[in-house]
Amino acid sequence: MSKKRVGITGSDGIVGTKLSSAFANQYDLRRYTLNTVVYESVIADLSDPEQVRGIFDGLDCLVHLAAEMSARAPWEKILPNNIIATQNVFAEAVRAGVKKIVLASTNHTQHGHFMKDLQAHLTDTSVEGRFNIEDGPHPDSIYGVSKLFGENLGRYYATVAGLQFVALRIGWTTVAD
Repeated sequence: MSKKRVGITGSDGIVGTKLSSAFANQYDLRRYTLNTVVYESVIADLSDPEQVRGIFDGLDCLVHLAAEMSARAPWEKILPNNIIATQNVFAEAVRAGVKKIVLASTNHTQHGHFMKDLQAHLTDTSVEGRFNIEDGPHPDSIYGVSKLFGENLGRYYATVAGLQFVALRIGWTTVAD
Protein backbone atom coordinates (compact mmCIF):
# COMPACT_ATOMS: atom_id res chain seq x y z
CA MET A 1 0.00 0.00 0.00
CA SER A 2 1.43 3.37 -0.97
CA LYS A 3 1.82 6.20 1.48
CA LYS A 4 -0.58 9.13 1.42
CA ARG A 5 0.87 12.12 -0.38
CA VAL A 6 0.95 15.20 1.87
CA GLY A 7 2.06 18.69 0.91
CA ILE A 8 3.33 21.29 3.36
CA THR A 9 3.49 24.95 2.35
CA GLY A 10 5.90 26.99 4.42
CA SER A 11 7.84 23.82 5.17
CA ASP A 12 10.92 25.85 6.10
CA GLY A 13 9.21 27.67 8.99
CA ILE A 14 9.16 26.65 12.65
CA VAL A 15 6.00 24.50 12.42
CA GLY A 16 6.77 23.29 8.88
CA THR A 17 10.21 22.06 9.89
CA LYS A 18 8.86 20.14 12.89
CA LEU A 19 5.94 18.73 10.91
CA SER A 20 8.18 17.66 8.02
CA SER A 21 10.42 15.81 10.45
CA ALA A 22 7.47 14.16 12.23
CA PHE A 23 5.80 13.12 8.96
CA ALA A 24 8.94 12.02 7.09
CA ASN A 25 8.48 8.27 7.57
CA GLN A 26 4.70 8.26 7.67
CA TYR A 27 3.81 10.11 4.45
CA ASP A 28 5.15 10.79 0.99
CA LEU A 29 5.94 14.48 1.55
CA ARG A 30 6.03 17.29 -0.96
CA ARG A 31 7.36 20.48 0.58
CA TYR A 32 6.82 24.02 -0.68
CA THR A 33 9.00 27.04 0.04
CA LEU A 34 9.39 30.58 -1.23
CA ASN A 35 13.18 30.33 -1.39
CA THR A 36 15.80 27.68 -2.07
CA VAL A 37 16.45 25.39 0.89
CA VAL A 38 18.86 22.51 1.60
CA TYR A 39 16.17 19.87 0.99
CA GLU A 40 14.03 19.14 -2.04
CA SER A 41 11.13 21.56 -2.32
CA VAL A 42 8.85 23.13 -4.85
CA ILE A 43 9.80 26.79 -4.93
CA ALA A 44 6.82 29.06 -5.57
CA ASP A 45 5.45 32.46 -4.68
CA LEU A 46 1.97 31.38 -3.61
CA SER A 47 0.59 34.87 -4.24
CA ASP A 48 1.26 34.37 -7.97
CA PRO A 49 -1.46 32.16 -9.51
CA GLU A 50 0.85 31.21 -12.39
CA GLN A 51 3.39 29.77 -9.96
CA VAL A 52 0.69 27.88 -8.04
CA ARG A 53 -0.93 26.26 -11.08
CA GLY A 54 -0.40 22.50 -11.04
CA ILE A 55 1.84 22.30 -7.98
CA PHE A 56 -0.65 20.34 -5.85
CA ASP A 57 -1.51 17.69 -8.44
CA GLY A 58 -1.45 14.22 -6.89
CA LEU A 59 -1.72 15.30 -3.25
CA ASP A 60 -4.15 13.66 -0.85
CA CYS A 61 -3.81 16.36 1.80
CA LEU A 62 -2.28 19.83 2.05
CA VAL A 63 -1.09 21.54 5.22
CA HIS A 64 -1.07 25.28 4.53
CA LEU A 65 1.43 26.98 6.84
CA ALA A 66 2.92 29.59 4.50
CA ALA A 67 1.97 33.12 5.52
CA GLU A 68 3.21 36.40 6.89
CA MET A 69 3.31 35.43 10.54
CA SER A 70 3.82 38.70 12.36
CA ALA A 71 0.78 40.03 14.19
CA ARG A 72 2.28 43.50 13.65
CA ALA A 73 2.78 43.10 9.90
CA PRO A 74 1.39 45.88 7.72
CA TRP A 75 -1.42 45.35 5.24
CA GLU A 76 1.09 45.49 2.36
CA LYS A 77 2.59 42.19 3.60
CA ILE A 78 -0.66 40.61 4.80
CA LEU A 79 -2.54 41.06 1.52
CA PRO A 80 -0.25 39.04 -0.78
CA ASN A 81 0.94 36.46 1.76
CA ASN A 82 -2.18 35.74 3.81
CA ILE A 83 -5.12 36.71 1.62
CA ILE A 84 -4.14 36.29 -2.04
CA ALA A 85 -1.82 33.33 -1.43
CA THR A 86 -4.41 31.51 0.69
CA GLN A 87 -7.09 31.91 -1.99
CA ASN A 88 -4.63 30.74 -4.67
CA VAL A 89 -3.66 27.71 -2.56
CA PHE A 90 -7.24 26.69 -1.78
CA ALA A 91 -8.52 27.19 -5.33
CA GLU A 92 -5.64 25.25 -6.86
CA ALA A 93 -5.90 22.47 -4.27
CA VAL A 94 -9.60 22.07 -5.07
CA ARG A 95 -8.86 22.10 -8.81
CA ALA A 96 -6.14 19.45 -8.27
CA GLY A 97 -8.52 17.18 -6.37
CA VAL A 98 -6.86 17.50 -2.96
CA LYS A 99 -9.34 16.03 -0.48
CA LYS A 100 -8.17 17.65 2.78
CA ILE A 101 -6.64 20.97 3.80
CA VAL A 102 -5.31 21.86 7.22
CA LEU A 103 -4.83 25.61 7.73
CA ALA A 104 -2.50 27.10 10.30
CA SER A 105 -4.64 29.77 11.91
CA THR A 106 -3.87 31.68 15.09
CA ASN A 107 -4.99 32.65 18.55
CA HIS A 108 -4.90 36.25 17.25
CA THR A 109 -8.39 35.58 15.87
CA GLN A 110 -9.62 35.73 19.49
CA HIS A 111 -7.17 38.04 21.29
CA GLY A 112 -9.41 41.05 20.74
CA HIS A 113 -11.42 39.87 23.73
CA PHE A 114 -8.38 40.84 25.83
CA MET A 115 -7.22 43.96 23.98
CA LYS A 116 -7.73 46.38 26.85
CA ASP A 117 -5.70 44.06 29.09
CA LEU A 118 -3.63 42.36 26.38
CA GLN A 119 -0.22 43.37 27.73
CA ALA A 120 -1.12 42.13 31.21
CA HIS A 121 -2.60 38.97 29.72
CA LEU A 122 0.61 38.24 27.80
CA THR A 123 3.15 39.14 30.51
CA ASP A 124 1.50 38.35 33.84
CA THR A 125 0.66 34.66 34.26
CA SER A 126 -1.70 35.45 37.15
CA VAL A 127 -4.06 37.30 34.77
CA GLU A 128 -6.68 34.83 33.67
CA GLY A 129 -8.17 34.95 30.25
CA ARG A 130 -10.62 32.34 29.09
CA PHE A 131 -12.66 31.90 26.00
CA ASN A 132 -16.04 30.29 25.99
CA ILE A 133 -17.30 28.14 23.17
CA GLU A 134 -19.93 30.83 22.50
CA ASP A 135 -17.34 33.60 22.12
CA GLY A 136 -17.22 34.74 18.52
CA PRO A 137 -14.07 35.76 16.71
CA HIS A 138 -12.52 39.01 17.86
CA PRO A 139 -9.23 39.61 16.02
CA ASP A 140 -6.54 41.77 17.58
CA SER A 141 -4.84 42.75 14.31
CA ILE A 142 -5.04 42.70 10.52
CA TYR A 143 -3.05 39.47 10.82
CA GLY A 144 -5.88 37.97 12.94
CA VAL A 145 -8.40 39.19 10.37
CA SER A 146 -6.39 37.51 7.59
CA LYS A 147 -6.45 34.20 9.42
CA LEU A 148 -10.23 34.47 9.86
CA PHE A 149 -10.35 34.98 6.09
CA GLY A 150 -8.53 31.65 5.69
CA GLU A 151 -10.90 29.91 8.11
CA ASN A 152 -13.92 31.24 6.25
CA LEU A 153 -12.39 30.37 2.90
CA GLY A 154 -11.98 26.79 4.11
CA ARG A 155 -15.60 26.71 5.24
CA TYR A 156 -16.65 28.05 1.83
CA TYR A 157 -14.69 25.40 -0.10
CA ALA A 158 -15.97 22.69 2.23
CA THR A 159 -19.50 23.77 1.33
CA VAL A 160 -19.14 24.27 -2.43
CA ALA A 161 -16.47 21.68 -3.25
CA GLY A 162 -16.76 19.04 -0.53
CA LEU A 163 -13.26 19.77 0.76
CA GLN A 164 -12.45 18.33 4.19
CA PHE A 165 -11.09 21.28 6.13
CA VAL A 166 -9.73 22.05 9.57
CA ALA A 167 -8.19 25.24 10.93
CA LEU A 168 -5.76 24.92 13.81
CA ARG A 169 -5.54 28.05 15.92
CA ILE A 170 -1.92 27.83 16.95
CA GLY A 171 -1.14 29.75 20.13
CA TRP A 172 2.63 29.73 20.40
CA THR A 173 5.61 27.97 18.88
CA THR A 174 9.28 27.74 19.78
CA VAL A 175 12.32 26.30 18.10
CA ALA A 176 13.15 24.03 21.06
CA ASP A 177 12.29 20.34 20.83
